[in-house]
Amino acid sequence: MESSLVRLRELNDKMDRTLPPEAMLRMLLEMVIDGYAVVGRDSNFQMVSSGFAITFGYSVDELLGKSVQSLLPDRMKPIHHRLMEEWWGRPRSIQMRGRGPITAVTKQGDEFELKASLTPIPLSETVLIGVQRIDAERNL
Repeated sequence: MESSLVRLRELNDKMDRTLPPEAMLRMLLEMVIDGYAVVGRDSNFQMVSSGFAITFGYSVDELLGKSVQSLLPDRMKPIHHRLMEEWWGRPRSIQMRGRGPITAVTKQGDEFELKASLTPIPLSETVLIGVQRIDAERNL
């Protein structure tokens, strides 16, 4: 953890202060997680990082406007829908753990496990979703 803080301090010192805040946020998010997306209350993607799209086997353009539900196996969709309705009733930052890792599905139909977090974006009906793929190779 301490080495991550040192790395963030070094990056902060080197950052181009002329970049717009959104560009700096995107750059930082791309470094610390596999990908992120901004989703509206309608569950449709409004913004998607390239890392997020690659994680699921899509291009950014293919995911924009698409529903989060399209990235879930059919058996998970009703549960996810219910859980998200509950979350929107009281939006807060959470790690989505439930009963273990989340199962997602790629464009090609392959299932994989991931970790995800939700962070409400203030003054909007949107949520920032961060994902990290769980690969056996990474856990060795």
